[in-house]
Amino acid sequence: MGSGITVFCDGLCEPYNPGGVATYGFVIQRGGELIQQGSGVLGEGEGMTNNVAEYTAAIEALRWLLEHGYEGRRVTLMSDSMLLIKQLRGLWQVRSPRIAPLYHQARKLASHFKVRFRWVSREENEAADALSVEAYVEYQESKRWARVAGVVGRLSEVGDGLYQVQAEPTPYVVDLREGRCTCPDFRKLNSQRFSIRCKHILAALEVERNGGSVVPYKERGLSAPWQRRVAGWPFET
Repeated sequence: MGSGITVFCDGLCEPYNPGGVATYGFVIQRGGELIQQGSGVLGEGEGMTNNVAEYTAAIEALRWLLEHGYEGRRVTLMSDSMLLIKQLRGLWQVRSPRIAPLYHQARKLASHFKVRFRWVSREENEAADALSVEAYVEYQESKRWARVAGVVGRLSEVGDGLYQVQAEPTPYVVDLREGRCTCPDFRKLNSQRFSIRCKHILAALEVERNGGSVVPYKERGLSAPWQRRVAGWPFET
């Protein structure tokens, strides 16, 4: 791509769209070399959508370029959002009142450059996608870190990297070797795209990291659920 500026942008809103957690990521290259990357969390709940996140990624990238002396340069801005690219190219109308101010902000920033907008597949946008995913994972885990203290006292070590967590009606099992937990929160959060640690995994990691100790399960008179099949997750003894 020569010495031109290439911008890759991505945004997401999970686990619900609209109304989930909106995050973004961008990567800026010059002549194929990385010169800047960034990511962030916009918020959670009302007003959050994937399109808001996609626009924010483009805005933040263009703002960085303008603030760092690249005004007037040739810029190719790429995204896997068809809506973002088609609207910024003037091919699709902007109908959403939520998107309209973001559109005008992006166009105003773009006017400082010789810019073209190009759609790419998610595979081609992998670096920016990874940054938006990373911001989402960090946000979700930070919320769960706040609850770790209340979990440690319910942990029982049942084997090498295996912990049982007291819960009703059925205890949960944490397997640090596999990075998995049988709790509903872990099942809800995780998918092929996301690998997020629940508060039970974080608590077990905290115990191991700090050399802490927990009461062996036999001293608590607890059952050993890792010795039976757990729905969707067969433990091997």
